[in-house]
Amino acid sequence: EHTKYVEEIVQIPAEVKVQTYQVKDWMERLEERITQIEGNSNPGEQNSAFEEAFISVVSSYIGASFPMVYNNFQTVIDQFDEETRIKSIEFLREKISGIAYKSPFAQRVYKKPLGYAGDFESMNLIYKNEIVGKTLFEKVLHHYYLHEPSPKAVRNRSEYITARITETLLERKGQKEINILSVACGPSNEWQGLVKSGQFNEYDNVNVYLLDQDVRALQFSQE
Repeated sequence: EHTKYVEEIVQIPAEVKVQTYQVKDWMERLEERITQIEGNSNPGEQNSAFEEAFISVVSSYIGASFPMVYNNFQTVIDQFDEETRIKSIEFLREKISGIAYKSPFAQRVYKKPLGYAGDFESMNLIYKNEIVGKTLFEKVLHHYYLHEPSPKAVRNRSEYITARITETLLERKGQKEINILSVACGPSNEWQGLVKSGQFNEYDNVNVYLLDQDVRALQFSQE
């Protein structure tokens, strides 16, 4: 196995290796410094406020700085053929996976424990948008990933759909029966919010049908 690994590594261009280890060093140094800061902090209400501010500031720093670090890697691999690019990306993932996937969200998205991307628990993490993680570094990473454009778009979409459902219900309030089908409902975040808000208390003629390919998502929604 080791011989095979060495043979595969030889095929990775030297420039790619240099950029890979620079990305890895960038992340390792950041984790090391954050861990030092965590070790010097004292538990308590004041520290909780500091932690919240710290996570926000450092995740913003990662959002501004990491793309430049990664873009250097991308620029280097773009000059090679597709097979070399794929091997280079796999090499990078292997080297930084121990750090990059430490946040609960990144770990779930990467490992896909339910067998597919964007499962309902991943969506729940996006919707809840909470600060979670065992260490300060994990919390920073988690916050960073959840505030990237894609997760933000998911939350914006949920707000948009909720508004559209509300408008639709008002437009059809006088109808004998209102039927709504939610396709690929996942955790049914929109319906959870509408039920909790009490809007359905005004209606006794609404039928909501939830459709999803994962029975676990439907069970979660039902509960």
